[in-house]
Amino acid sequence: MKVAADAGMDTSTIEWVEPDTAARRFGFHHMCVYTRGNSIWPLKLATKLYQAAKGEDQDSGVQLDLFTHTPVTSVEPTSGSLTQNCLVKTSRSDIKARFVVHATNGYASYLLPHLANPLEGIVPTQGQCIAIRGSTEAFKWPVNACRTVGGYEYWFPRPWRDKGEKTLIILGGSRKSVPQQGHNVTDDSIIDPTVSQSLRNFLPKIYPGQFEECNVKMEWTGIMGFTRSGDPMASFHCKYARTYSITSPQVGPVFASPGDQLPGHYISAGYSGHGMPRAFACAEVVAQMIEAEMRGVDYLPHGLPEWMPRHMLTTKDIR
Repeated sequence: MKVAADAGMDTSTIEWVEPDTAARRFGFHHMCVYTRGNSIWPLKLATKLYQAAKGEDQDSGVQLDLFTHTPVTSVEPTSGSLTQNCLVKTSRSDIKARFVVHATNGYASYLLPHLANPLEGIVPTQGQCIAIRGSTEAFKWPVNACRTVGGYEYWFPRPWRDKGEKTLIILGGSRKSVPQQGHNVTDDSIIDPTVSQSLRNFLPKIYPGQFEECNVKMEWTGIMGFTRSGDPMASFHCKYARTYSITSPQVGPVFASPGDQLPGHYISAGYSGHGMPRAFACAEVVAQMIEAEMRGVDYLPHGLPEWMPRHMLTTKDIR
């Protein structure tokens, strides 16, 4: 922390907590680092954003529609139109569009096969979670979310409704318990038994006597999108982008070859698990890029917000 402070970082919200203090505050007897944080329910937030945008349809003159259970099977170039660059083929019908944003994260390489390259692309990676009931009353349990060093295990309590209710913990991780750490897995219907056992063994070691019954209520998996650097990609899409950009979360336009941008294609994907909170800001930047292109004005570099990390862009190095 001293090195960080000497380098100019604000460390006022970071606290080293000794084991005895951690036991009183958080329920486990381990040294830890405490920082401020919050949690959201992404589906609820996205639903509210959709409802708010849908409510503005009439005033803005923009039509907004959401089609669930409608997978896109391919995106092909079109010709003869200045306003419709892409033919989007779906399980229902085909759609012609001027812009397509690839926000498919771990599945990005399905529509953009060159992103299957593990060195320069986005690797689908399975994450696994359980909901496990403890033996302590929920109202006595600390509300803090926790994670181990490196984030290989992470957990937080669910809100309680009845005072007599036992605490319910959502626990995820344990990818390091299997050799491939979940990489290159695309099927979220498969539960890895080794990871399952590792998750069940974890909380009893951290909280002795609290989870001995191993009362697992639910178990599930999800597919994340990992990049070599652990950062997302945001920008146009580029098939052979340099490693400093494509291995970050990809944000921005997509390219078929160096300097050859795929017309109308943008990407915001590759959040490497814990980078998912970056998705909202990355989406904002991509939307601004598209809006600038629609108006025929340059967005980069002067339109790019100062807070946007340049290394996440799929474009050439932008200062």
